[in-house]
Amino acid sequence: MSGIRRIELFDRDDPCLDEVLELYLGNRGYFALAGTEMISSDTVLGDLDALPPSVSRQDKHFYLYREAGRPLAVLDLILRYPDEDSFFIGLFMVEGSRQRSGIGSSLYRALELELRGLGFKRGRLGILVQNESARCFWERVGYMPVKMAAGNAQQIQVMEKVLDKV
Repeated sequence: MSGIRRIELFDRDDPCLDEVLELYLGNRGYFALAGTEMISSDTVLGDLDALPPSVSRQDKHFYLYREAGRPLAVLDLILRYPDEDSFFIGLFMVEGSRQRSGIGSSLYRALELELRGLGFKRGRLGILVQNESARCFWERVGYMPVKMAAGNAQQIQVMEKVLDKV
């Protein structure tokens, strides 16, 4: 997509993490649903470091999307989880004023095309049950509910999408 850059963040000292924090602060509604009262750099670092058990660090990708030098979206992606043919989206958040503009769908479709080209057959994610806008977004791009799970004092709806063949 023209004018949009995706930057992978690895280092806890990366100055781009301040842009991720800015994006988080513009999405206070999500964090309120999640029960996070205070959003800080520690929130960002927690997401940067979060990794499911038995997943290799090399399969964790934390991306910042920028447009015109401004933060646009953040993506926490884990490859080969929960199995070798799947990827897991831990977080996909678009800058607050750009939500419901189609940019999130465009970013996701580009990512899906890339991952399908790498041989992945399935995408999986979890949303907070009470996050209606997230449910609508993920259903719109083809994800379907598959099961319920317990999160940190929250009910999580696990959703999955079987990818079409290229």
